[in-house]
Amino acid sequence: MCVAVYQPLGCTVKRSDAQLCYESNDDGAGFAYVDSGKLHIHKGFFSFKKFWRAYRMLAADKQAILHFRISTSGKDVPANCHPFAVTTDEDNHPTIAMAHNGILWSGSMTDKESDTAEFVRTMVGPLAAKDPLFMRNDAMMRMLEYAVAPANKLVFLERTGAVQIIGEDYGTWYEDGCWYSNLHWEYGAYYTATAGPHTVRGVNRDFFPPDDDEDGNDEPGVTRKSTFDTIMDGVDSGSATVVEPDENDWPRWSPWLQCLVADQEEWDLAMELVQEGLLPEEVRPLIIKGEM
Repeated sequence: MCVAVYQPLGCTVKRSDAQLCYESNDDGAGFAYVDSGKLHIHKGFFSFKKFWRAYRMLAADKQAILHFRISTSGKDVPANCHPFAVTTDEDNHPTIAMAHNGILWSGSMTDKESDTAEFVRTMVGPLAAKDPLFMRNDAMMRMLEYAVAPANKLVFLERTGAVQIIGEDYGTWYEDGCWYSNLHWEYGAYYTATAGPHTVRGVNRDFFPPDDDEDGNDEPGVTRKSTFDTIMDGVDSGSATVVEPDENDWPRWSPWLQCLVADQEEWDLAMELVQEGLLPEEVRPLIIKGEM
């Protein structure tokens, strides 16, 4: 799903939020920021520690865009990480940067290049290079929004500090003052937490599955909030364990879909729906075996 973040001047992304974004989208991170009329891009971070150190040193107090990638096409290499330089000056310094959240199309002309890299190279870059007022061209911005939103969001940052968010209404202005293309990262990377006989799947400290129904029957993989809180207290104290899921561990919670997936067949179907743009963000179903 990826996460793109716009950080206005005077706002800062919290470490805990950045780490959740990274852990849920760990195929490469990067950021771009404006400083004294110059635009700087740093990307290709495959370690949260290295990303956070660079961000804190360079961009935490600047106007910036951040990106956390989960790959859907192209190799996991720095060149496919965001943000991308859309245009450069005569010295090859970036003048406009762009980050993207979504899937533009399946695959690309080469196996190595991501859909976003191809989009910048073949479409957005050439358009912007021919129009010095690209980001101030309202017709162009409306056309981009019509073409890619709501399934995709784009964030442009110019060296002047000008910013354009394509699909802004489909993202969220968060409590830290920053704009996030989605909040799926709040659910954290998928994991299983166990304490005694109880198991909580695929959620983090700030989310709990639905309570039991009136008859006291749990849905598959779902537990009471009180039990969840107890388990997560145990995780914090070290008395409960957090383990990576077995590939056959069903049902599993999908932070992408924000739903419970019962088996491999439903997971594959759900992934097809996401890739085809048929499962929009506002639809957050609970998928139970035999029912969708």
